[in-house]
Amino acid sequence: MDELPTELLGLILGHASSPTLHAAALLCRRLAAIAQPLIFRKISLCTVRTRGAIPTGTYEQFWAILKDSPRLGALVQEISLTLPASRAATPSHQTCFAEIMRAIPSVHSAELVSASPLSWPHIPKPISGAIITFITERRLRRLTLTRLLDLPRSTLTSAASSVTNLRLLFCSIAPTASPRVQDAPLLLTSLSVARTSSFNSFVAAHPAVLRSVRRLSVLLSSPDESFGLLRIIPGLEEVDILLNPTLSPTIFVAPALDVPPLLALRRLVIQTSHVQVPGRLVLELMQYFRKISPSLQHLGVHWRPPSSELSSLNSASLAMLSSLDTLTPQTLDIALVGNWSSLPSTASSDIRQKLDEVCRSVFPHLWSDSRLIAELLDQQ
Repeated sequence: MDELPTELLGLILGHASSPTLHAAALLCRRLAAIAQPLIFRKISLCTVRTRGAIPTGTYEQFWAILKDSPRLGALVQEISLTLPASRAATPSHQTCFAEIMRAIPSVHSAELVSASPLSWPHIPKPISGAIITFITERRLRRLTLTRLLDLPRSTLTSAASSVTNLRLLFCSIAPTASPRVQDAPLLLTSLSVARTSSFNSFVAAHPAVLRSVRRLSVLLSSPDESFGLLRIIPGLEEVDILLNPTLSPTIFVAPALDVPPLLALRRLVIQTSHVQVPGRLVLELMQYFRKISPSLQHLGVHWRPPSSELSSLNSASLAMLSSLDTLTPQTLDIALVGNWSSLPSTASSDIRQKLDEVCRSVFPHLWSDSRLIAELLDQQ
């Protein structure tokens, strides 16, 4: 064991289960130094311990660990917190929650969830105050708020200005207290829409929210509904379209969609789990956007293939997309999306090499002009 390089031990423990990591951390200081960053990288906490919680389950347990070893708080990079309702939040819950939020300075991704719809005024003050401080003082890459109602507009405005990717799932914004005071506009630059009906009701309540949106991610289930968003967000600069796996390749009819020109659109990415089946749909979508977006220069196809399809990756896998070359993009980004960080480096390197070979074969002109980007992206 002593002769094994630290890098090799890290690769081995990177594939270990949570119980194995905990056991390794207790064996010796060397293994503890390798295992602890893996154990505490991603934390999931709630008021009552549940099966599979990582790694401690409850606020009290995790805060007890941090009090004994404060340095472990700096290892936490992602955290998911299930918020207690006012009646379920004991003074101990509230204190531990607030202390934990202050003790995790390296977090870049956070998720605040309520198991059932929870109104912001009903969240205990120590907890809501700790959340506001946490959001406003940290530069988070990703923040997801789920089932939180009557969110303070000032808090969301601060979050929107400091968080790279802000997601609001089944949330609502509190109205201005006085009818005489006009609501300040909520500035959101990035918007992700999975359910168009829920989004429509949100926009109906907060129409000004769309003025600042520059990036849109949308699940394409019904073209009429999804493309309706393009009519009401004229300043879009980037669009990510996630194709519903059950979507028929023949459902999209470009002439039927009356979308005004998107003069500012520079980047379009289409994400799909199967390239071969909706290849025609991908092409039609990109051709359509090319016509209505004179500034569009960057095209991307992000493919989330099942692991069973990776072994058979070849030129035929992307043959349906070969006509993208005729759209003369400034750059074309072909990416495979998956849990690459969990694979041995040799395996991911082999997949990357195979992707390069396929792209060189399917897009020879873009490849020779260095306008093709082939990459492996870790699934978020």
